[in-house]
Amino acid sequence: MNALARPSWVEIDLGAVAHNVGLARGLVGEYVRIYGVCKANAMGCGLVPIARTYAASGVDALAVSDPADVIALREAGLTLPILLFASTLPEQAAEVAALDVIPVVHDLPSLTAFAGLGRPVDVFFKIDCGMGRLGFSEHRWDDAFARAAAAPTLNLTGLYTHMSKPEDRDTTLEQAARFGRACDAAQMAGFHGFERVAASSRVVLGYPELHLSGVDPGRMLLGMLDAPWNTLAPMRPAVRAV
Repeated sequence: MNALARPSWVEIDLGAVAHNVGLARGLVGEYVRIYGVCKANAMGCGLVPIARTYAASGVDALAVSDPADVIALREAGLTLPILLFASTLPEQAAEVAALDVIPVVHDLPSLTAFAGLGRPVDVFFKIDCGMGRLGFSEHRWDDAFARAAAAPTLNLTGLYTHMSKPEDRDTTLEQAARFGRACDAAQMAGFHGFERVAASSRVVLGYPELHLSGVDPGRMLLGMLDAPWNTLAPMRPAVRAV
């Protein structure tokens, strides 16, 4: 330790994290896959310790937003599937595909790049249902699904979206209906049995009808939600003391 460093640290309660994973499992049930989000150094709580706790507590997969996190998790011995949120450029497709990861494709250039690698690649598609932050918008769906169907090495294993305003029920249900239309469009293009993920932490808590086949909570598992969401389940804060 640097002798001049400030004598302060953050204490993380891994027991609280395990408790919160158990809460999430109780809410979504046995057959809905939980993608434990540990992006941004597990939101400051420590990537590898949090990921290990998630794994030991029963999540089905992990989710990050930086390829470097994938490398760190694999080097730490984590073997769960890892979803890489849309964060890479088309020119990085080959390097990302070489990792043991499921990349999220969010635009046509990235789709073309992964489809052109000449090797099997499992991918998720990010669907923009109103967030306006990356993803295929509705007028792009048919083209994107048709291109994916025509790519023999591309395996579309899931569709993912993020609701923009969980506090507004009408808006959220409207966006959920849009996501449903995207899933229908994927089926019309010949895709079946793919994962459907539309519930981050607040949606997990407030919209049980949107648990679908998978959920991707992050702040819920770390006990970092604000009111009124933190009153909907007895979460415990991962940050015990500073």
